[in-house]
Amino acid sequence: MARVHKQGRRELIDDLRAALSTALAPTGTSRGATKAPAPTTLILTAGPGAGKSHTLAQLRSEVDVRTTWTSAHELSWRQPFTVAAALVGTELPADIPDGYGDTLYDHVDAMCADGPLALFLDDAHHADAESLTLLTRLSAAARDLPLVVVVGRRPLPERELLTRLAARPTAREWSLPPMSGNEIAAVCREVVGAEPDRALLGALAAAHGNPMHAISLLRTLDQSGDLIITDGRATLGAGASARVSTGDRDAVAEHLALLDSRARDLTQKLAVWGGPATLVDLAAIDNAAPASLIGAAQSATDAGIITTDDDGTLSFTHDLYADVTYQQLAPAFRTILHDAIADLPQTRGDHQRETHHRLASGTDPNAIADAVRRARDDLTHSPAVVVDLLDPLARQGDTATGVHLPLSVALARTGQLTRAATTATEGLAHSTDPEEFAGLRGVQLFALVARGETHQARALVDETLALPIDDSVAERLGDLRRHVGLLEGLSPVPTTPFVDVSTDLSRRSAPGLTTEGLRLFLLGHLDAGLQLTLQALGPRDHRPGRPWTAPHLCRHLAAADRTLRTRPGRGRRSPHRYDPTTDQPGHRLDDRISRIHPGRNRTRTRTPRQCGRHLGCRTGAGRRRRHGVDVAGRRRARDDRRPAR
Repeated sequence: MARVHKQGRRELIDDLRAALSTALAPTGTSRGATKAPAPTTLILTAGPGAGKSHTLAQLRSEVDVRTTWTSAHELSWRQPFTVAAALVGTELPADIPDGYGDTLYDHVDAMCADGPLALFLDDAHHADAESLTLLTRLSAAARDLPLVVVVGRRPLPERELLTRLAARPTAREWSLPPMSGNEIAAVCREVVGAEPDRALLGALAAAHGNPMHAISLLRTLDQSGDLIITDGRATLGAGASARVSTGDRDAVAEHLALLDSRARDLTQKLAVWGGPATLVDLAAIDNAAPASLIGAAQSATDAGIITTDDDGTLSFTHDLYADVTYQQLAPAFRTILHDAIADLPQTRGDHQRETHHRLASGTDPNAIADAVRRARDDLTHSPAVVVDLLDPLARQGDTATGVHLPLSVALARTGQLTRAATTATEGLAHSTDPEEFAGLRGVQLFALVARGETHQARALVDETLALPIDDSVAERLGDLRRHVGLLEGLSPVPTTPFVDVSTDLSRRSAPGLTTEGLRLFLLGHLDAGLQLTLQALGPRDHRPGRPWTAPHLCRHLAAADRTLRTRPGRGRRSPHRYDPTTDQPGHRLDDRISRIHPGRNRTRTRTPRQCGRHLGCRTGAGRRRRHGVDVAGRRRARDDRRPAR
């Protein structure tokens, strides 16, 4: 049996430091010299109080490139793109527009044009789903950008998006082990300013290498008078053994118990608030004067439990203090505080925060339903966050808030088709509203068609047609049934049109137009099919006065790919360029058409002849020379050098 080497904490941190240095190395040296590229997404996983944040901060201080840093908190996961915007240094708009993730992605791209960039995200397990989705995109882009993504997280709660991120081939994960005895002694010297004797080190062994546990023990002993420091040596007092707790949460609880009543009241309000807050915020909960809380805030700060930013914002020095404070508060008292915070004017203006407190309180179903509806309306362009908002309610069997339809739609929009169909089926079992029933049935049909389950989709269409429905719905279902038949391919493509294109097509449904467009595609009438499909999608921006044709579409794809390739700081590994302006309608495509893959410069390519076969349009053989340069010869030489895959 092979011997298993257990990596120590210092050795692991050195390994992480070396990986960070390699990832930040210039392109073409450490990153491009080997067949297996160095990981560019570095993930540090550790339990509460293990020193994850301190380790990441230390690593950040050692790198000599541009860095950004942000940390998520408990309510971050309800605010779409809040973490991502803070990470890349942009101001979050009041209303999140469609495609805002692309805007942030482009911003990082522009930052990388100025030189290497390292993004540090701590407590990623609290981040919102849209930010984590963008983080995954940036992880993929780091393959070709001078970009490194460094993430700190807890193993719990599990976040599927973080699990996917860690599974990427360009990602590597480390699990931070406990501190050794010597490292705990160093923590003691830093906290109390004295060398611990053997008795004190024996008491600190109860921390089991958890630095937060050890710090809480030391602060508890110091503030209770059971830590004696003489001539630079720290030892235990006579009654100190009763102060030594064996669990990290017990140690934190012992430390919190030393606060006076005013400071304890302040920390309880801050814990229920759910994130950083000012004295003005906390004082508003019970209509107190902010100045009356200064003494309590100072006591909690002196105890090392909360900290204050330059702008006066209070936060816990570690989220374990927030967790334990919240858990120790009786549920009935938590409810009162949640209701009071939800009723504040500043909370009512933040629909996501209000929803959090309404759900945590659980006292008023009508208020919960209204808050959820307002929060959901704000998330039109953030379906991943809608899933996180509504999924707990659906799992609880909550039907009063009508969560199944918006949840199933959000799941479908994020590509979770199986869960979308399951959620829609569950909602149909409780639905009594005709519009909700139609929406849920529509999600079922969409999921079946998108997954290629044509037999089940046809059966469901037939089942729906047997219901008492109006003519317009029956027409749409008939169009969908024909669409499924074309996808299935079990019979020849009809030569008779499904739609009379000489009539007013604005009255036709989208399924009818796309079905006829698909029929035309299959018969080889590409331009006509494209026109109908684009009309079903609605107006699209293109050259005024020029109809959409297959060559137009190909050139737009080429232009988009050229934009990706020729931005400043990009394309280091992409020697070819596009010039779509030299192409004319009905002529060849410019050299090659690439299938766009966001975040990657080295894209999969198709030759002009392959594009013609794939898209059904005419292309030439490609220009041999341009501006006196043997383009074709250079490409052949480049392709000969490219390793086979």
